[in-house]
Amino acid sequence: MSEMKMDTAKVDRAMAMALLDSIQLLQEKIIEITPRDPKRLPKNIKVKVTWDLKKSIDYQEISKFEFIIGTKQGEAEYWEFLEFGTAHMQPRSFLRKWLIDNKDEVLRNFTKRFQQVINW
Repeated sequence: MSEMKMDTAKVDRAMAMALLDSIQLLQEKIIEITPRDPKRLPKNIKVKVTWDLKKSIDYQEISKFEFIIGTKQGEAEYWEFLEFGTAHMQPRSFLRKWLIDNKDEVLRNFTKRFQQVINW
């Protein structure tokens, strides 16, 4: 049996880069599906459509391998009402929905990016 030596620093770097790339892809995709149908006018047409929720989608790096993705602190605080619904409104999930529906794509992207960086 042959032994393959691994450069743990290289593997660590490849994993970190692949994870960051996957988080950035996730951010882009979540922004794409974030509620605000441009064909649906607001109830009050005098109210300007700001796209605040789409603009607030961001990620924060906690550590090399830990990220949080969601809305920027203090912005679009109503995201929870859309994501989880209220007593008067059905949920319109955009954060969890894309990840749940596309977990295989996220994994493929991570794997592909990892292999590119590690040169496998």
